[in-house]
Amino acid sequence: MNRVSFVIVILAVSCLNCANSALPSTIKVCHRNDPQISDCVIKAIQHLQPRLAIGDLGDGITIPKIEPFTIKSTQIGQTPEFRILLKNIIVRGASNFKIEKLRVNLNELKVDVLVGFPVLDIDGSYDLKIKLFGQNLDNRGEGSIKVENARARVAMKASLYNKNGQTYLKFDRFRVKVQPGILRKLKLSNLFNNDPNLVEAANSFINANSDFMLANVYPTIEKQLSEILTDAANELAATATFDELFPV
Repeated sequence: MNRVSFVIVILAVSCLNCANSALPSTIKVCHRNDPQISDCVIKAIQHLQPRLAIGDLGDGITIPKIEPFTIKSTQIGQTPEFRILLKNIIVRGASNFKIEKLRVNLNELKVDVLVGFPVLDIDGSYDLKIKLFGQNLDNRGEGSIKVENARARVAMKASLYNKNGQTYLKFDRFRVKVQPGILRKLKLSNLFNNDPNLVEAANSFINANSDFMLANVYPTIEKQLSEILTDAANELAATATFDELFPV
């Protein structure tokens, strides 16, 4: 649920022996003919992991930082009975990601990766419209969510193009699929001015439908992640030719 996959793309592409490229020297070198190329890329990512939180790869190369990861807004529900708009969302804990699986296919220019997040703390503001006891109620405030063991699966496919007589790499739009984690906490502050009956009813409704709520958030997150990661990866890939990224 953050920009971690972007860093994996960078390393999966550029760590395949980048000694002569314009990419950061902090990226560990992997050789194209290494039969354990996927394991090499994983180790390269782990080597770089401390730099990812601040978004500084070294040698003047920066990327969107992953600690915290921010999402502008997303909406859950669109019925007269229930709608909640989440805004200015801040996700913490993404830099503690674990790479569970990673597969590099150089022949087809494909990378598939599964990333796990032990704990994600999510904070933001909310605008809630809900129907309780026959009343249409509006409420605004701050909210927090704790999710454990969430995962993101990212499929990447690249193609080659020619520019000024040189061959470059370009990624197609990433396919991102978030796998639900375990909801450990969901708290909304200033809920109906702490009216005990309304607070209890609203919390009962929200907790009873927590899986539905999270499932409705994920498509927005997947779309935003796909756009951000693809654009950022292509921007970086344009700094070096294919031969520099993948020397013979």
